[in-house]
Amino acid sequence: MYRLFLFVVTLFIATPARAEKVKVVGTHFNKIFETDAAGAFHGVAVDLLKKVAAKKNLQIEYAIYPWNRAQYLISTGRADILIGPYRTPEREKQMDFASTPFYTDHMVFYTTKDKPFAWNESLDLLKTKRILTIKGWVYGIKFDEIKDKLTIVEANDIETAFRMLALGRADLLLANERNAEDALEQKENKDHFIKTKKPFSFMQGYFAFSLKYKNDSVKKAIQESLSQLSYEGIIKKINKDYKLSFEPRVSIVPNY
Repeated sequence: MYRLFLFVVTLFIATPARAEKVKVVGTHFNKIFETDAAGAFHGVAVDLLKKVAAKKNLQIEYAIYPWNRAQYLISTGRADILIGPYRTPEREKQMDFASTPFYTDHMVFYTTKDKPFAWNESLDLLKTKRILTIKGWVYGIKFDEIKDKLTIVEANDIETAFRMLALGRADLLLANERNAEDALEQKENKDHFIKTKKPFSFMQGYFAFSLKYKNDSVKKAIQESLSQLSYEGIIKKINKDYKLSFEPRVSIVPNY
């Protein structure tokens, strides 16, 4: 009887704990979350979650959807984590943001080479310009504070925005540099456009949990891992591997 008990206890101890499944969704974010020609997921988010999963014995299941669909899956609890949303008061009511951001977007102005523009923090200067924005994009507190005083022209997507800018439908395009540069790489006339050296603002990207996700121990473990990876400089290094600049402490407070 003692030998049988010893065998059962030994078998229990030797059996590794089953990995906890975590369903992670997002949309195609250049350098953050995307797939290659073979369908393999890669990007800053994937590299980070690989490290978290290894530390905390997690099994990550990825899926890419249109952005609105991905947010819906999070809101209904059909997925556990959303990759990459900017943090806003409205979104904080719909999802639980990690305390640590994992990438930084630079919001910059684009114009055509024949109409150079230097951003100098002058609201009066912006009032004289027609400014292209992308429908559905979040531009942050700094922009929201002043947009009612500006002439805004909306485009359905970044590619359309560049076409409109080239046709003179607006004077400036405000976009995050990461997505804009990806779009320009696909354009034959990419050298027709220039961007401001000084960013208009910075936006932080996060992982966000579904409010319906109830495994608090896993959530805590992921949060702790992200904080540790940030402290150790690993998040900054992974961003650098993708030629991105991670600036978690940069100020995004309006300065008008």
